[in-house]
Amino acid sequence: MINVKNINIKYIKGFVFILYLVGIVGLSLPFSRTLFQQLTPVNLIISTVLLFIFHAKWNAEFVIVSFVIVVLSIVAEGLGTNHGLLFGNYTYGQTLGMKIWNVPLLIGINWLVLTYAAYVLFRNIRTHVFFRAMLAAFFLVLYDFLLERPAGILDMWNWENMIIPFKNYATWFVFSFVFVLFFSWRRLDIKNPIAVFLILTQFVFFLLLNLTLKVWEF
Repeated sequence: MINVKNINIKYIKGFVFILYLVGIVGLSLPFSRTLFQQLTPVNLIISTVLLFIFHAKWNAEFVIVSFVIVVLSIVAEGLGTNHGLLFGNYTYGQTLGMKIWNVPLLIGINWLVLTYAAYVLFRNIRTHVFFRAMLAAFFLVLYDFLLERPAGILDMWNWENMIIPFKNYATWFVFSFVFVLFFSWRRLDIKNPIAVFLILTQFVFFLLLNLTLKVWEF
């Protein structure tokens, strides 16, 4: 684990900001979009590495919970892509890289990253653990709502007949809720100085990407 006291977090946040700012520009402009689509896995990997470098307490329990979230999310997504269950009928494109059971491995990792960051975002609210998990789940559903349109344009995944069913968002809520509860139930000591900044940066990234991609539509 890196001793975060020896690192100026402002520099890390500045790097994350620039990383996503460049991503917005590159993905929005037609002449650079293909290149930046190919770089999407690199962006996700960098974000994941940065997030977990600054995780404060590694132990077996945290690793097990994280592994379970990755595996369950890949299984759930596989049921969707292969059988149309849970989320609806959709297929993954080539943008997110290597797949297992027709699901990019990065999808499982991304579920973990989003759940982890959402848990950190809402964990200090003084209310019942179930209500905090519900707030985190609602936030992640809104995150997915902003993500869906750019995802289709950038060949991350594509819905049958280009229609996103309501059950996609319902399933997102259920899995987000359950995964956040995993962290809450085990009372994991999660401290991370960049988690909230990262997920809010991604949220704004997809919000702006919706607008910029619309400008360049013909």
